[in-house]
Formats: sequence, C-alpha cells, structure tokens
Amino acid sequence: MATLSNYERLVAARTLAHVAHAGQVDKAGEPYIGHLERVAARAAKEAITSFPSQTLEAIAWLHDVLEDTDVTGEVLRSVGFDDFFIDSLRILTRTQGVPATDYYAGIRRYPGLVIVKLADIADNSAPERLAKLDERTQLRLISKYAKAREALAP
Repeated sequence: MATLSNYERLVAARTLAHVAHAGQVDKAGEPYIGHLERVAARAAKEAITSFPSQTLEAIAWLHDVLEDTDVTGEVLRSVGFDDFFIDSLRILTRTQGVPATDYYAGIRRYPGLVIVKLADIADNSAPERLAKLDERTQLRLISKYAKAREALAP
C-alpha cells in the first residue's frame, strides 16, 4: 500500500479514532472522542520541523488507540500508516510492566511526541474536567500529571 500524504494520514487518523473509540467515555462519563479532538487541536498548534502540524494532529487523534482499543499496528499498517507513524504511537502507549521513568524517557527522545503527550496531559488535567471527578480522584490525577510533566521536562 502506498504511503499516505500528510492530509490523507490526518483524515484516516480522525476517521479511525471515531470508529475505534466509538461508545467509549472518559472518567467523567463524557464521550472519549472529545478528549482526542482537544488533544489533536492543541498538538496541531505546535508544529516543529521534524513533526509538521498535520503529523502531530494525526498522532494525537490516535495517541490512545493501541492502548484503549483492539486496533493493532498491523491494522494501522493495512490502512496505510507507515512504520514511523506506528512506532510513534507505540512510544506513546503505556505498556504494563514498563516503569514510568522509562516510558517518559522514551517519549522525551522525540520532541514531537513530547508535544502530543503534554497536550494529552493538559487536557486530562484541565480544571473543568477535574471538577467533574470526586476529590480523591482529582488529587490522584493532579499528582500523577505533575510527575508526568516533570518527567517530560528537558
């Protein structure tokens, strides 16, 4: 299969995100696709040379697809995503048994992926989203995301 153009990759990523995450909700019971949309919009604003805005936006749309759905790297490849794109999603995917320090160190090696992860953290820790959760969960997430931001700092 031919490699997708940046625009085709973005359209495919957005479409696949809607299909793969259909019916999923976040911790507050809101449709999960809203989180992906906000993360993608935030990431798209942060274009850098090695990760143009459409690439960052496409990665952001799918940043949780390997972790939270049945979609695999093989499925992504069959749609036309290249190895670099799939590897980027794998780096962003939390793997059981991998310490947080190793996970964030892997992301830190790629400035574009740091942008996507920070956009993800910013959305997950947005005060209006946290306010919908119980106090114990709020405090746990505030601490978790503060540690994540620290781990991603240069």
